[in-house]
Amino acid sequence: MAKGKILNLNTEQLLASLPRPESVPGFSSFIPLYEEMVKGAPPECTIVEVGSWCGRSSIAMARAIIRSGKQIQFVCIDKWDFRDPKRVQGTIFEQHDFCLFDIWTEAISPFRPYVNVRALQCDSSAAAALFDSESVWFVYIDADHLFKSVFKDIKAWYPKVRFDGHIGGHDLADDIPGVEKAVRKFFGEKWKKWGQRSWLHTKAESVCKK
Repeated sequence: MAKGKILNLNTEQLLASLPRPESVPGFSSFIPLYEEMVKGAPPECTIVEVGSWCGRSSIAMARAIIRSGKQIQFVCIDKWDFRDPKRVQGTIFEQHDFCLFDIWTEAISPFRPYVNVRALQCDSSAAAALFDSESVWFVYIDADHLFKSVFKDIKAWYPKVRFDGHIGGHDLADDIPGVEKAVRKFFGEKWKKWGQRSWLHTKAESVCKK
């Protein structure tokens, strides 16, 4: 079966046979945003996830792409270099010797026959340099939440977003002030809060002169 195509299969039956997001550790408050972005996406486009950790959100996006039937290339970017056994505990981490990339790979592998998924294990800015300008429909940033890192990620990825596309991110919260500070510095007021902890900027609604 060609990647990205579902032929002669009942989509819901297929999804029932594949892992669900909660099968791996991670965060899921922004999954409805992922689903909305896929619904509004063109039939063929690229979506980028910056910060994939163990794959919970990656699974959610892959499932949304399958349900849509669209030819969406899904690129997951992460260093996957966090290996502190004191901070990540549980059987799944122990089974993979605390290697997050191995956990992510195992989580997303069942989706590869149906979704065009690509992993880039590198710095976010280095990954952004591999993309043409205005080539990405949607970028979601959920990596380092320090102000300098968030601002750097936005600055690197904004030129890569299509004029009709979107860029957003996670952990817009009082206990993580660096995220909102970076978003406001780059976009001013040209963004909105989405759901519990996400922010979203729609490029076509305004022209950012940063």
